[in-house]
Parts: sequence; structure tokens; C-alpha cells
Amino acid sequence: MTPKTDWTSIQARYEAGEGYADISNSLGGKPTRQAIHQKSRKQGWIRQLKTVDGTLLPAVQMPQHLIEGLEVEKLAVLRGVLEGLTPSDAAAVAGLHKQRVTDWKKSDGRFLLALDAARSLKTRRRQAKIDDDPTWKSAAWLLQHDPDSKNDYSNEGGKGNLVGNTFNVLGRIDLGIERPPLTAPEPVTEG
Repeated sequence: MTPKTDWTSIQARYEAGEGYADISNSLGGKPTRQAIHQKSRKQGWIRQLKTVDGTLLPAVQMPQHLIEGLEVEKLAVLRGVLEGLTPSDAAAVAGLHKQRVTDWKKSDGRFLLALDAARSLKTRRRQAKIDDDPTWKSAAWLLQHDPDSKNDYSNEGGKGNLVGNTFNVLGRIDLGIERPPLTAPEPVTEG
């Protein structure tokens, strides 16, 4: 009788950043790397991503029904968006060309729905920062300029700032200080 596979611990190891082959090899090749890969894709496991120096990025979760069954590459892009990147930048971090994300948005409605949710969750996190932090200006600027939220938070969809709140700087403003009138200087004549 073969021992039962402990998929819970395999999932935990994978989500902690360990690779398919490393997990399989440490368990004597049972289950295989391919079996772990298929199970992770089917169940939507999210692997913690590592930076160049090897530190783990914190895991950010989305509702399970949105990511269930999505490929690992798509999950990596969604994760990058959740962590503050644009979809193009998230693709680059995941080692993909940005055109792949464009293609997925056109051909995979489930991915598009999950991407919209990831953008909304990112925006919600930034809104919470504005609410919680007395120094909200940087987060407000980010909401106004980030491609995922600028259409909702900047004036005219990011095409300008403070439209309607500007004033004519050449006009006269009475500050209670008398200024001498501007006159042309007298020409200097030699003679």
C-alpha cells in the first residue's frame, strides 16, 4: 500500500516559494514535478515571488473564485498588479512580454475579470492609505496618476491637474502692499 500524498504540506511549501522540482526531489520523486505543477494550476496555488536578492515578496490574496484554474503565469501577473505594478510591469517581473497580457485580456474573459478585480483591490488599498495616514498627499497623487485609477481620480482622466481651481497669475491680487507702477527704464544717452 502506497502512502497517501500530503498535498496540504506540498501546497504550503510551494506557496512559501519552493519550486516543483525541489519539492518532488525531497519527497523521492513521488509525486512528480509534473503532478505538483498540474495540481497547483488546477487549484490556483499562489507562489510567493522572490526578488533578485532572494527575499520573498509578501503574498497578496484575491478571492479564490476569481483565480481558480488560472495558469501560474497569469497568477503571477495578477499578483504583481495587487502589489502595485501596472499589468505591463507585472508581466515583466514575471518574465513575460507585455503583449502576453494584452492577448490574455482579449482572449480570456476570466483573466480580464480577475485583472479588473486586482486593479480594484490595489485602488482600495491606496484609498485605505489615504484614510489612515495623515500624510495622504503621496497616495492621492498616486491615485491621480496610476493608469489603473487615474480615470476615476484625476480631473479629465489624467489630462491635467486642478482644472477649474486655477487662477490668473497675471491678474492683480490686492495683498495690501503698494507696488510702484511698472515703467520702462529711461534710455541712456551719451553726450
